[in-house]
Amino acid sequence: AGGRKPLQEWALAVSPRGRLRVRLPCQVSVRPLDPQRYPDADRVLVAVSGAGGSPPPRGRQRDPVRVEYDEALEQMAIVADGVDSKAAVDVRTPVKFDLDIKTSGTGCVKIQKIECNNCKIETEKGTSVLQSIKVQRTLSHSTDVFKKDCVLEYNSVNIEKLQGTSINISTEDGLLKTKYLYAESSSLSSVAGDILLGSIHG
Repeated sequence: AGGRKPLQEWALAVSPRGRLRVRLPCQVSVRPLDPQRYPDADRVLVAVSGAGGSPPPRGRQRDPVRVEYDEALEQMAIVADGVDSKAAVDVRTPVKFDLDIKTSGTGCVKIQKIECNNCKIETEKGTSVLQSIKVQRTLSHSTDVFKKDCVLEYNSVNIEKLQGTSINISTEDGLLKTKYLYAESSSLSSVAGDILLGSIHG
């Protein structure tokens, strides 16, 4: 899209071990902060780009995207009142931020190089792309998931559709469940939990 300029940008001071809560109808991407520029990992950077780089419609009483940080809950919330479904929201968080992301419509989610305790991602019709994710406790998805060379550690995993090149998922005592699995090579293991597999291709 010719390097779209952000329509809105935020930089908020946060706790390095907080949580990101997102409720949007558009594309969301999450990556860690640059450790050289932010050695204390105490910022969240948010940038919203429009579908064609055009400003939001005039006459809106409030910003289409709201970004708020609750110090007591250590939670960063990004919610939308009327953002275009073709918009894109790019978020940089501390690497150990927990994630709670839900998109509606065709909104896709892309997560890269995050290490956290809890990761919950739900999409209505969009695809989830997870790359180099390490999660300690819970991962849940509702639709398509694509992973590239991921090593994943969870207590419980419940995935509708999992697709990738090299997939390695392990749980300690929780359920590992996937309905459709497409991979060139995969390793699924659980120390004490059940493994429920549907259709496997690869």
